[in-house]
Amino acid sequence: GIPYTLSHQLNPTIREYRRASSTAIDASLKPLMGSYLRHLEASLRAEGFSGRLLILTASGGMLDADDVWNRPIHTIGSGPAAAPVAGRHYAKHDCNSGLAIVTDAGGTTYDVGLVQNGQIPWTREAMVGDQKQGFMTGFASVDVRSIGAGGGSIAWVDDGGLLHVGPQSAGADPGPACWNKGGKQPTLTDACIVLGYLDPEFYLGGNIQIDVSLAEQAIMSGVGRRLGLELEDAAAAIFQLACQNMVVAIEEITLERGIDPVDALLVGGGGGGGLYSTTIAAQLGVRQILIPSVSATLSAAGALLSELKRDFSTTYFMLSTVFDRAAANRILQDLRRRCEAFAADSGADNVTINLSVEARYPDQVWEIEVPLRHDRFENDADIKDLVEDFHKVHLDLFAIEDTASPIEVIAWRAEVSCQLHKDVVTGAKYSAGVREAGAERRAFFQGTGWTAAEVHRAETLRLGMEIHGPAFIESPVTTIIVPPDGNAQKMTGDSFMVEPAQSLLRNIVEDTVKTGSKMSGHELALLNSRLESVVLAMRNTLLRTSRSAIMNMARDFACGIITADHDILTVCEGLPCMTLCGPELQSRYMKECHPLLYRGDAFVHNSPYHGNTHPADWTILMPVVDERGEHRATVYAKAHMADCGNSIPTTFFAAARDVYEEGALIFPCVKIQRDYQLDDDFVRMCRLRLRVPDMWYGDFLAMLGACRIGEKRLLEFLDSVAEGTFEAFAKDWMDYSERRMTLALGELPEGKTRVTIHHDPVPGAEDGVPINVDLAVYPSEARVEVDLRDNIDCQPFGMNLSESTISSAAMAGVYSSMRRQVPLNSGSFRCIDVQLRENCAIGIPRHPYSCSVATTNLSELAGKAVAVGFAQLGEGFGLAEIGRHMPPAMAVISGIDPREGRGHFQNFLCLLVCNGPGAPQADGWLTIIGIGVAGLQHHDSIEVDEMKYPILVHSQYLLQDTEGAGRHTGSPSAYVEYEPVDTTIEALFTSDGTINAPLGVRGGHAGAKSQQFIRRRDGQLEELDLCARVMLEPGESIISVCTGAGGYGKPVERDPERVARDVREGFVSMDRARAVYGVEVDSNGKINLRKTKELRNMLSVRHQANELEIA
Repeated sequence: GIPYTLSHQLNPTIREYRRASSTAIDASLKPLMGSYLRHLEASLRAEGFSGRLLILTASGGMLDADDVWNRPIHTIGSGPAAAPVAGRHYAKHDCNSGLAIVTDAGGTTYDVGLVQNGQIPWTREAMVGDQKQGFMTGFASVDVRSIGAGGGSIAWVDDGGLLHVGPQSAGADPGPACWNKGGKQPTLTDACIVLGYLDPEFYLGGNIQIDVSLAEQAIMSGVGRRLGLELEDAAAAIFQLACQNMVVAIEEITLERGIDPVDALLVGGGGGGGLYSTTIAAQLGVRQILIPSVSATLSAAGALLSELKRDFSTTYFMLSTVFDRAAANRILQDLRRRCEAFAADSGADNVTINLSVEARYPDQVWEIEVPLRHDRFENDADIKDLVEDFHKVHLDLFAIEDTASPIEVIAWRAEVSCQLHKDVVTGAKYSAGVREAGAERRAFFQGTGWTAAEVHRAETLRLGMEIHGPAFIESPVTTIIVPPDGNAQKMTGDSFMVEPAQSLLRNIVEDTVKTGSKMSGHELALLNSRLESVVLAMRNTLLRTSRSAIMNMARDFACGIITADHDILTVCEGLPCMTLCGPELQSRYMKECHPLLYRGDAFVHNSPYHGNTHPADWTILMPVVDERGEHRATVYAKAHMADCGNSIPTTFFAAARDVYEEGALIFPCVKIQRDYQLDDDFVRMCRLRLRVPDMWYGDFLAMLGACRIGEKRLLEFLDSVAEGTFEAFAKDWMDYSERRMTLALGELPEGKTRVTIHHDPVPGAEDGVPINVDLAVYPSEARVEVDLRDNIDCQPFGMNLSESTISSAAMAGVYSSMRRQVPLNSGSFRCIDVQLRENCAIGIPRHPYSCSVATTNLSELAGKAVAVGFAQLGEGFGLAEIGRHMPPAMAVISGIDPREGRGHFQNFLCLLVCNGPGAPQADGWLTIIGIGVAGLQHHDSIEVDEMKYPILVHSQYLLQDTEGAGRHTGSPSAYVEYEPVDTTIEALFTSDGTINAPLGVRGGHAGAKSQQFIRRRDGQLEELDLCARVMLEPGESIISVCTGAGGYGKPVERDPERVARDVREGFVSMDRARAVYGVEVDSNGKINLRKTKELRNMLSVRHQANELEIA
């Protein structure tokens, strides 16, 4: 019969996307995997194999082939998942350690996994493909992170002079230049050969002939001459940067798991594990490295050590304050029964069952796993144990806890493991025919230079023998570097324990700083990577620990580092309106209000009149002060609060005539911490003014935690480098960024243009709001002017734009129109001149005009207008207009949740809104939420929304024939309908695009207009105002139809195959394909080429006639 997969059987868990994605992946694999496994088993049986056929899975265990036939999705990622299994074994067996970082360094990728408390962490967010465009497997898999870094990684220098290593790889064909198989680009392996880390005569045991001269030529031509470096310095730069990229991968996963690498054992696996691990450990502060005897085949060893394993889960929501012990015990009993049934079929004697829950604080999106102490909940003390354990795990992971808060249990999980064999793997024995090594080899070490290093063969060393660096320990499959001042010792089982030297980061840049020279491209790359890891740590804390949907789903936040001179240095991937302009204004205002800054200080700032965006965006500024009391930098975390104290239950009050009617709490850089002690008066005041105090406090703690982590890591960085390094880097990094920006602007079309876009009418502007943008581009001068002074004065509404918001919007329009990626910092910002005037609605507002909605509607339009202006100046530049913002699908909803244990709720609703514009080279993205100045946002799950709020989402789908037609189309409109459940909810929104549709460019058509209705109990539809405050009673629903986005280029220029695909997918009807695109598509989705040619000729003639008439 036809193979099929049913989601409720395969993956019965909450979150519809995960279920759908896993089901589709599994169904697509079944025909292929079924055929392959049947053929494999038949072949084995034919050869006399009578044993049990077991298949490795992504959970780090094994399943019988029959189970894998039924669930082939479990094999995805199964190879890398085995490395942590082996790492756990050797960490315990050789070092008695339950905390380890397990790495697998191959030719193209570098994989990182963990062992924590003797357990291997797992994730349900494993992807097939990359994080942005891949597909989620939705199953519990060993948490392994991979980056494009390995022996084949290509080193290259960009046109601004910055060194990069990877992610491009030379692979096995042609491979590194030294292989003499046609490779011309320098790779990490070439660098290791030049530095003397690999023996050309003993490469892979002498099985591959190496040409050192080809490696030297590739490095000098690709890196050395471009950076002005000698051969060995260029090779060392490649090696150090590649190792730094690996360090970042390790820091990312350890940070998310609350592990300090200093306390962990580093297990170096893969053929390159011994090469890179000592340098990586030195950067991380790791004190011990274990290189197992099977390191080159660590995943294979893990497969041999794996157990028969299966996990079962049940989704059942439960609140700790209203805990149903009977229901919990029924679930746990059923999970245990399923585990025991699986174990009975396995034939294993040694069976282990572990029970856990996936839980979170209320309103968080991300759950964490908490092991259960008990098989049953007998009394309140058992429930208390669960809550206490959750707080502890949360504190360990994210450095914050909220012990006054209840917890939500989302899912219940059981894992059964059946041991089928002894926990032993024997290391490989190599033939004695391999030639003996020389006594020593010259090698180049950073900070030491060329030096003689002893060379030892791994198989000839005695047990317990100590090796002092510099030295190499070689086998036919790996080479272990023992650096100067490092040591190594042979362990039982032929593994090696290596103690690395101290961090070399100080040595790398110390001479440059002392001489006052400009930093080279590799020094900049190394230091930038370190600082980016600081900001990544801050971002992760915000994302994982925040409570409100506006933060953890819409990702309405940003964080970064500002220099003491108020320059934006490093920012995370966050909202453009929070990262391009504003942090530096707030930093200046902090210094103006508080000239003396001390370690342990923290300030909250949300005044739109002093550098902030709007009152709902709160910024925590934390000065980084060194041991001498010198202010070196400022870290900041900024986020949109679920409530800011407005007079009505929304954070977007478009109808507010002034700041007093708006009613928001406004803090003009107020000190909230002194000597790390939080001001309790501030917290009590906010709790009394805000409608959702617990949600606010959770978000507030997340922001404080992010800043505290940023401060801690930045101070560690300052301690690890020479005096003055940070300031020297900041200056040179800004200059590099400006060079990159100069090159990018040099590719833009020269000229001037005016763009006018209209916002629909709103209270206070009954005729609508025009936005005039005068754009001037001077490529030869590397300068762009965005003049916004010719706009209306501040108006009595809540949509006046603050200085930081409109400046960011204009800059976002420039950056989105460029063909190159450029670092976002004050260096590249120098090339953009945004001209504003005071008391302007599109400019610099004066108190008390309200800026409540400053970050969305008008700022979105202003940024769009800049991108449209670039499209007007030249073909292949700019964008069409992005879809309009803030329909009822993005309303702020509030009310009283009637479910037991709940109370008042207020939050930002993030349902389907498609806003991607047609671009010069691509169609607009089909996004779940907006992608304009507000940035790309994330929607977790309708099921999660319905669990968090008393709402029911009836429909969420895309509408046919609503795209902005063009050579590249804008995204289509979306239809959303939702209603309250057993309560009344209030929805507030400020929709746009009902009157003024998003513009197409260069012959592209406008996107469809928006609509909004309320469906009464009798089924009648009533059209809603554009700016509305709607009370929804039970039985009533709200309908939101968002705009489409504009198209780029003439529709008749669209590839007919793309049109046919759109018809097959249902985005475009056959009639529209014929009438708008001139493509004849039959009912089978096939193109009639003759008819298409006739239609396109006719449409082209008609278009030319229209152009002549307009002229």
